[in-house]
Amino acid sequence: MKKSLLSLSIGAFIGGLTLAGAANAAVSIAGTGTGTGGNKLTTTTATVLELNPGGIGHIGIIPYFSTQNGNHTLISITNTDATNGKAVKVRFRSAANSDDVFDFTLFLSPGDVWTADVGKDAATGLSQLYTADNSCTLPASVNGKFITDRLPPTFTDAQKAEWTREGYIEVLNMADVPPQLSDGTTTNPLFTATKHINGVAPCTGSTLTALATDNVTTDGAKLNALGLDTPSGGLYTNAFIINSANAYMAWSTEPTAVEARASAGGAPGRGNLVFSPQTGNKLGSGEVTNIGNLTADPLLVSGAPVPYVSGIVPLQFDFPDLSTLYIGASTTTTTAASQAAALSKALAVSTVKNDYSTLASIGSKTDFTFSMPTRRYAAAVDYSASPAKVVFNGDNPTYFTAANTTVKGNLACVQPGGSVTGWSRSEQYLTSGPVISPGTATTLQFCGEVSVLTVNNNPTNPAGNGVLGATVAVQNLYTGYQEGWINIGTPGLSNAGLPVLGSAYTSAVGAPAAGMSTNYSWTYAHKFTKAGAQ
Repeated sequence: MKKSLLSLSIGAFIGGLTLAGAANAAVSIAGTGTGTGGNKLTTTTATVLELNPGGIGHIGIIPYFSTQNGNHTLISITNTDATNGKAVKVRFRSAANSDDVFDFTLFLSPGDVWTADVGKDAATGLSQLYTADNSCTLPASVNGKFITDRLPPTFTDAQKAEWTREGYIEVLNMADVPPQLSDGTTTNPLFTATKHINGVAPCTGSTLTALATDNVTTDGAKLNALGLDTPSGGLYTNAFIINSANAYMAWSTEPTAVEARASAGGAPGRGNLVFSPQTGNKLGSGEVTNIGNLTADPLLVSGAPVPYVSGIVPLQFDFPDLSTLYIGASTTTTTAASQAAALSKALAVSTVKNDYSTLASIGSKTDFTFSMPTRRYAAAVDYSASPAKVVFNGDNPTYFTAANTTVKGNLACVQPGGSVTGWSRSEQYLTSGPVISPGTATTLQFCGEVSVLTVNNNPTNPAGNGVLGATVAVQNLYTGYQEGWINIGTPGLSNAGLPVLGSAYTSAVGAPAAGMSTNYSWTYAHKFTKAGAQ
C-alpha cells in the first residue's frame, strides 16, 4: 500500500520507517562474488568510468532543466535491462551552485520507463514535480514542491524559489534488483515488490520499508538479503523543455551517459553497490570515517566529523552523488576525489563552438547553456560565511582552484581562460571583442553551475529576456553580427580544459502566415575540441 506524502524534503524523510536506534548506512561496496557472512554480491568488474556516445550507461546527466517563463521540463528514465530491476537515485540540483533541491529513490523493473513533468507552482514560484507513473519510489509519492533548505539562508522566499527553477539532474544506478537472491533459486522479494503486474507495480510497503532500517549495513550480506546487487547499468535518460504559453516552442536536451567499464573502451562492467537509504538520518561513525569514498563535496567532507565548514551535516539522502566511489580496482581512482577528477577529465574540453541566430526579420533568439556537473566536487559555495566564499577540495585541484574560481555575489564564477570569437556567416569575426554584460568587462566567466549566455540580447537587463527565460546565472554576449557561430576557448588551468556540457537553444517567432504558425524552435548540442586540441 502506498503511503501518502506528508512532507517532501531534499531527502524525502520517510516518516515512521526508521526503527529506533537504527544505524542507516550510505555505502560503496565492491562485490567479490564470494565474500564473508553470506555476501554473494556479484563481482565488481568496472575499473574505469567513460562517456558512452550511445547514450546508455550507469549514470545519466541531464545538463539543464527549466521551469522559468512558462517552461515545463519533461523527463524520462528508461531501464533497457530486460532481466534486472534497478534502484536509482534521482537528484535535481540548482543552476546556481549545484545545491540539492529535490531527490528521491526510484525503482525501475526490467524494461520499465518512468516519466515526470517539472513545472512552476503558481502560488510559491517553486519548481514542483508531478508524475502519475506506477513505478515504485521512496517515499511512496514524489509529487511535490522543490526544497530550499540548502539555499542561502539570507534569501527571501522569492529568491530561493527562483534558484529552484533552473538546474541539472543526476540519475545514478545505485544497485541492481535481480529476480533471485544470491543463492540463485530464492525469489527476490524486492524484485517482486517492484515488478509491474498488468502495468502496475505492487510497491509492497513492508519490503520497501526494510531499505530504511539498520538492516542496510556495510557488510554486503544484508544488502544481498534485502535484494540488492552490484549495478550493471543499462539506463538512458531523455528530457525536453516545452513552453506552456506557446505549444510550438519546445527544445530537447542532450543527456550525457557515463558507463562503468571493465577497461578503457571495453564492455560495460559492474560497479560498486552504492545504495543509501532515502532518509534524513545522520551518517554513522564508520561512514564519517569513510566519507572520502562517499563524496568529494567540500561542504560535506571538510572538517568531518564536526564541525562542518558550512554548517551542513551530511545525511543519508546526500548519497550517492557523481563522486561516490563507483568502480573497483583502479590505479588512478581510489577515492571520491579521484573519481570526480577522472569524470571531470572525461568531460573536459578546450573549446566550445555552436551556431546562433538573432535575426530581427524572423524574431530569432539564441541562448547557450554551459553546465559543469562535476564542479561541486572541487569547489562549493559556503553561504554561512559573510560574505559567501568558495570552499575547495584540495584533493581535486585539476580544474577548479582559487586561481580560476571566485565568488560574485552568491555565485561561484569560473574563468574559462580563453578568448571568445563571434563569427558571422560570411567569414567576418571579432576576436576577444564580444562584450559580456552587464558591465563592461570583456573577459568571459561561467557564473553558476549552469551558466546561460543570451546572444545579442538586451544589454541593460539580459535576465529573463532570452529564449529560456533564464535568470539564475545569466549573462549577455554580443557578437557584432545577427547570425553565425561562436568559438569559446576553455583551456582552463594548465590547458587541462574545463568539464562543461550544454547546447544552443534557438527560437524564431513570427506572425501567422496563411493561417499557419511561423513559430519554430530548435536545439544544437555544443561542438567541442578536447583538451590539447584547437
